[in-house]
Amino acid sequence: MFEYQCPECYTTCEVHSIGCQYEGTGRSEYEKAYIDIISVLSRITCSKQKLQENAHDWGELHDAAFERLCSIGHINRTEDGYYTLAPPVERRKETRPYSEPLATIYEKGTVAGCHDNGLFALLAFFSHIDLLWEDTKEELLEWYQRTGTWERGGFDEPTPEALIVKKRHVWQEGYGWETKGEEAKKIIDQHQPASQQSRAQESVA
Repeated sequence: MFEYQCPECYTTCEVHSIGCQYEGTGRSEYEKAYIDIISVLSRITCSKQKLQENAHDWGELHDAAFERLCSIGHINRTEDGYYTLAPPVERRKETRPYSEPLATIYEKGTVAGCHDNGLFALLAFFSHIDLLWEDTKEELLEWYQRTGTWERGGFDEPTPEALIVKKRHVWQEGYGWETKGEEAKKIIDQHQPASQQSRAQESVA
């Protein structure tokens, strides 16, 4: 079942993450944007322009909800450039965090000094989006391998799975991902090569 989320910070309530551009936007508002889009595409396959014309009071929030639905595979684009709802069997749960601090942790992995906070943040996030425990384990095992985190060392447990299972209580509680994530990201950023830090600073300037 799809759960309506803020298209930027993925909250499902009235409380948004710090810095979210939709802070102050109620759940009913972003839920309406999703419903407007889905109600049209449940009737017709159409261009985005036609979708905008048929949806009620299309605005910036609709654009963000549309991009979110496309990114998680709930909307498909045909070869002719039209949009349609994906069949239920093809719809998937989005597990990739796109906003910071989790995006950095998910993409780069953790380093010595922030392994615990990084894992805590991902476990709590996967719980927050209602990912099942077995799927959470699979995601994290793939993350350890993809990012090279386990090879960096600094773990007492013999295997990634042993560590993940040991931390299952974090997933069961399902809160605190933002605070732990910020702490982990600070250390990950400190380990960036100097060239990457310079480019990041130039892009901000």
